Amino acid sequence: MKLFITVFLFSIMVFNIYADISKSIVSVYVTSQKYLLYTPWQKSGIVYKKGNGAVISDNSILVPSFLVADSTVVEVSKNGSGKRWKASVFHVDTDAGLAIINIDNKDFFSDLLPVDISQNLNLQDNVSICQWNDNGQFLNDSGNILSFKAGKIDSSYNYYLYTIASVNLSEKKSSNELVFLGEKLCGISFYYNDNKIQFRPLETIKHYIDDVLNGDYKGFAVNHISYRNSNNEYLREYLKVDENNQGIFYSGGKNSPYSDVLKKNDFIYEINNMQIDNNGNINDSVKGIQPFYYLITRFFPGDKVNLKILRNGKKMNFNITLDSLSEKDFLIPDEKYNTRSNYFVYGGIMFSELSKNMLEAYGKDWEKKAPKELVILYKKNYMKKTLSDDKIVLVNKVFPDDINKSYQNYYSDKIKIANGEEVKNLKHLKEILQKDGEFDVIELDYSKGKIVFDKKQLKERHIEILKNYNITESEYIAP
Repeated sequence: MKLFITVFLFSIMVFNIYADISKSIVSVYVTSQKYLLYTPWQKSGIVYKKGNGAVISDNSILVPSFLVADSTVVEVSKNGSGKRWKASVFHVDTDAGLAIINIDNKDFFSDLLPVDISQNLNLQDNVSICQWNDNGQFLNDSGNILSFKAGKIDSSYNYYLYTIASVNLSEKKSSNELVFLGEKLCGISFYYNDNKIQFRPLETIKHYIDDVLNGDYKGFAVNHISYRNSNNEYLREYLKVDENNQGIFYSGGKNSPYSDVLKKNDFIYEINNMQIDNNGNINDSVKGIQPFYYLITRFFPGDKVNLKILRNGKKMNFNITLDSLSEKDFLIPDEKYNTRSNYFVYGGIMFSELSKNMLEAYGKDWEKKAPKELVILYKKNYMKKTLSDDKIVLVNKVFPDDINKSYQNYYSDKIKIANGEEVKNLKHLKEILQKDGEFDVIELDYSKGKIVFDKKQLKERHIEILKNYNITESEYIAP
């Protein structure tokens, strides 16, 4: 009898927990359209998406950023009902993979509860994966945390420590699920396969919500500490590092933001009093062995971290100031949502900047289907940082006309020089070509060919080319 009562009371307690959670979760419906990469003045067909959001304040809902990417309409329903309420996108951080949407009508939140955020997660914790399905049923499936892993999530530049849990979802009907530890939110899923779910890290969610709702969003600090492992005994001997010392060699150059503090081949052995091993890992008491740089995303831009190093056998101690990072800091921008491609149509040739988005337009097998030169160029320069605004400018497309006859074969070739000047980016190319002169001469990198335009004839043909190919905007260059 006692056992029956205990089980009965436990069942009531679990039911109450899930009942409370259901009042913090809403369904989000998004209508979206994105700009096409090869006719970037046009938009693609309409796409409909459904996901889940967590109520975080009296008018705000947390969602994954990919859910509201390229959105034209955002609507929300609650308690499994069919009624939809209009929402607006308030804030997006595509690198962190998070966004906040608002509903101005206070009546929507009258019977909803802001979610609490969990404080920590541990291996083998039992978590609940929750969602509303299309029939208005609230679903929850339980699983256990298997591991933590540092890596890029979706389109992020940064490396975040995400969580992996084992779970068998009863339904997979939406873009994302919400993960709870007890009654508290501990993650937002971004991938599910083979009965394993991966979800965004708890620290990232807390950091994002607190910063946005406080009205002073700075984003996440990013790692600028480039390094190489210290497993080569001869290199260690040459640089006066004892074989018993664990750590990594700093490999940053003069363009590094830490060049005034760190010198090439400095031996870094601690970050914020945590030992770094020869492969760049730290041993976290909860998260296990992880790359040291995952710690940095826990900080805000402007925060300081402490590094202990050896330089020429001498121990030294430095504080470095962390900063943030955006797509403008990379030679080749990674995949991005809500981003219109830069382009410039001149003489019937569309010039663009190489990006991951451009390559992914060839489909999932873009490494096989995209032009070989672009794939090689991407792999050589992927994640290469630049302290200037340099980008790789390409011949993206040629709209055939008498003025660009025989230039069609230059598709996907890299622009090297225009009118005697080395081209830095698309804006710079446009500035060069708009200068006075009789001819434009554009020199290409791979084919070693040249594109030559007669400026007077080009000006006469420009409007006609735009009209013939229904090009409604001849350029877009983001400020």
